[in-house]
Amino acid sequence: MDNFADVINRIDIQASNNVGLTIRFSSTFLESTEFVNKDITHVQLPLVAPVLFPELLRILVSEQLYSHATRSRCASIFRNAVEMLYTIKEEHPEAVKEYLTPIIGSWNVAFIAILNKRTLDNPEIEVGEWGLKTEILKV
Repeated sequence: MDNFADVINRIDIQASNNVGLTIRFSSTFLESTEFVNKDITHVQLPLVAPVLFPELLRILVSEQLYSHATRSRCASIFRNAVEMLYTIKEEHPEAVKEYLTPIIGSWNVAFIAILNKRTLDNPEIEVGEWGLKTEILKV
């Protein structure tokens, strides 16, 4: 995984030129909820975080493109990545400040908007919405 960040950047550039490819990549990317826990080490997270966090946020706020379940996975992966940043803060004290501080405001705005939204007339959507909100509260 030495070239992992480079691969992510290449996929990100190609995906940004094609909405269909972006959706397919995002769905494939999120299929494994253990992505951060098993596939990214504390050494690789700083390389991946600048690409990972914006992509997760983009998916989280794209309610017209992604299901509540997919968006919930984004919140879960974000939580796992943040937990990993905090576990490495002794060895890398700059990691939290460098990778989390610049983006936490955007994430908070997204979380608040999602938590304030309420669907009343569609029970199926309401259940998915509550699942997403529950995942956000875990963050």
